[in-house]
Amino acid sequence: NTTPPVVLSTPASTNICFGQSTGLSASGAVSYLWSTAATTSVITVTPNTTTTYTVVGMAANGCTSTAISTVSVTPLPIPIAGNNGPLCVGANLQLNGSGGTTYAWAGPAGFMNVTQNPSIPAVTLNEAGVYTLVVTVGTCTGVTTTSVTINPLPLPTASNNGPVCEGVGLTFNGTGGVFYNWSGPAGFVSNSQTPGILAPSVSNSGTYTLTVTDANGCINFTTTTAVVNPLPAISISGSTVCANQTINLGATGGTIYNWNGPSGFTSSSQNPSIPNANPSMGGVYSVTVTDVNNCTSTSNTVVVVNPIPTPNANNNSPICTGQSFALSATGGLTYSWVGPNGFASTAQNPLINTSTTNM
Repeated sequence: NTTPPVVLSTPASTNICFGQSTGLSASGAVSYLWSTAATTSVITVTPNTTTTYTVVGMAANGCTSTAISTVSVTPLPIPIAGNNGPLCVGANLQLNGSGGTTYAWAGPAGFMNVTQNPSIPAVTLNEAGVYTLVVTVGTCTGVTTTSVTINPLPLPTASNNGPVCEGVGLTFNGTGGVFYNWSGPAGFVSNSQTPGILAPSVSNSGTYTLTVTDANGCINFTTTTAVVNPLPAISISGSTVCANQTINLGATGGTIYNWNGPSGFTSSSQNPSIPNANPSMGGVYSVTVTDVNNCTSTSNTVVVVNPIPTPNANNNSPICTGQSFALSATGGLTYSWVGPNGFASTAQNPLINTSTTNM
């Protein structure tokens, strides 16, 4: 009997994705020889490109027959995955994928998403790491990854040397960044790490904001409150006295007082007195007042010590009854005479036209 066998190779054609394997099966004979040199009825193949496989089947009578199977290989999709990192904590993460018709993302902190370009708002450090993208075209899939870097925010500190008094330098100090930006009351701005205000006023009191940027471009801010205390408002009084009288000084506006004046005068009294004044004690008296905030202010007052006038009085006596009686005086600006028989006059040189013995 020379009838050849009826050899079948199944499946006659099939489609696989690159890298996959498929099985081919031959039947209808007692022995087989595949184009791969395999001699079994069933083989597994993993072709890189579309390939036709031939199998020769031999019957028991020695007759042969041939069958073929074609395995078509579809290339895998080539996915591309990216992101908008590096990011700072709090920024929005944008993932970008391409290369497929369907998309499946997976990543840190249990992230899963099936959109092509998903986003994650206000990221934290937990969302840094490797994100895997699986893309599908038909039945074939491709896999790629993208690594997301999330940098922590800087930890800025801000301080100042306050409280200070008006006119005393106010300085600030910031840490935690590479670039510094200050803003505060009275239009204050600076990009120095340690700025200052040479002669601050009360208007410079308040909250100052420091914004720092680190080497990764991440930004954070903090605040510090500065206090500028006003100088004590001094009210000061002096006096104009005559020699041998008491000089009375006075000041208000503080808790501590320090006086200085002519002839080596010093006092820590708020309202000092100087008895038995003499002209050498006249001049400028200075008081430095310190308040509860330890702020100081200085003010001056002028003390005048007038010398006592040296009067000189004369008359034209002796005279006879009925004659004119003349008095005269020098040494002053105003004069006040008193004498016997109830005499009184404010003239410098009074004249009594007709004298009597009781004068």
